[in-house]
Amino acid sequence: MADILEIQEKLQDTTAAIAHLERSIVANPDAETLTATLRSLYKRQELLESAFLDLADKMEVDVCRYRLFAGHSRTTITALADAWRNFQTFFSVTYDALKNGPKQRGRISTDSIDESSLGFAYSFSGSVGIVLTLPNERLLLGETALDDTVQKVFQMAESQTHEQIAEYVESMGPATIRAMYACAYAHVQNGLGAEIQWKREQQVRASLLIQEPELARLVTAIQETSEEKREELTYVGMLRAVDLDRHTFRLELHDDSSIKGTFEDAISSDHAVTLPRRYRATVIKTTRVYYSTEQEDVSYRLLSVMPPDRIDDGADQS
Repeated sequence: MADILEIQEKLQDTTAAIAHLERSIVANPDAETLTATLRSLYKRQELLESAFLDLADKMEVDVCRYRLFAGHSRTTITALADAWRNFQTFFSVTYDALKNGPKQRGRISTDSIDESSLGFAYSFSGSVGIVLTLPNERLLLGETALDDTVQKVFQMAESQTHEQIAEYVESMGPATIRAMYACAYAHVQNGLGAEIQWKREQQVRASLLIQEPELARLVTAIQETSEEKREELTYVGMLRAVDLDRHTFRLELHDDSSIKGTFEDAISSDHAVTLPRRYRATVIKTTRVYYSTEQEDVSYRLLSVMPPDRIDDGADQS
C-alpha cells in the first residue's frame, strides 16, 4: 500500500508541474527549454501511470479515468462535484439492480454501497480529470458483478430514444433510470461532456466518450418515457360537486380525502344525481409514472354512480 500511495503522490506532483509548465509555454511559445522539460514530464507521467496500473492490478483494484470537458463557459467546483457525485449514485444503483433485481426505489443496500464506492487516487491534466479506484476480485472465468455494472452503465448511457429507455425500465427498474437521468442532467446543466475509461493492468476494459449534445438527447429521451397503469375501482362517498358543462365531479370519501375527475355519460339528464348525497362510484383510475422524477400523475374517469338506496355499506372502499 505504501508503494502505491507514493506513486499517487508523485503522479499528483507531476500533474501539477505539467499544468504549470503548460501555462508557461503559452506565455513563452518559443522557449525550447520549456518544451523539452514538458516532454520529459510527460514521459515521467507515463511511466508512473504504468507503474500505478501494475500495482493496482496486483492489489486486485480496477482503475477508472474520468475526464470532464466543457463545451463553453467556466467550469465550477460545484459543477464538477455534481457530475461526479451523480455518476457514483448511478453506478451504485445499477450495481444494486444487477445484484438484487430491478429497483423501484432508489434506496441502496449497505453492502452494495460499500462494494461499488469509487475511491479517489489522483487528478490529471487535460480539461478536468480524476483517476478513481475500486477493488474488484479477479476471476479465472467469467465477469464479476462490477464488470457487468461497468458494461451496463456505459451501455445505458448511450441510449438516445425513449424506446431504448423503456426496455431498461423493465430490466433495471425505474430507480435506475432516475439515477441515470440525474447523472446526465448534471452534466448537461453544467455544459459538460465526459470521457471514461475503465482499466485493468495496461488494458482499457471499457470506455465511454459522450458529448453534451448526446447527453442532452439522453435527458430528453428519459423525460419522454413514462408508464401508464389503469385499474377499475369502486368508491363509496359523498358526491359534493358536479359540473355538467365541464363534465367534472368531486367525491368526498369517509377518511376526509376526495377524488376529482371527469365523466362522459355517467351523469346526465337520464342519469340524474342529487347533491350532496352518498353514492357508490365506479371509476377508472389512471396512474402515469414519469421516469425522470418520482412524480406520478393520477386521474379519475367516472363510469357510473349507483343510487343511494342500492348501496351495500359492506362494500365501502376509499
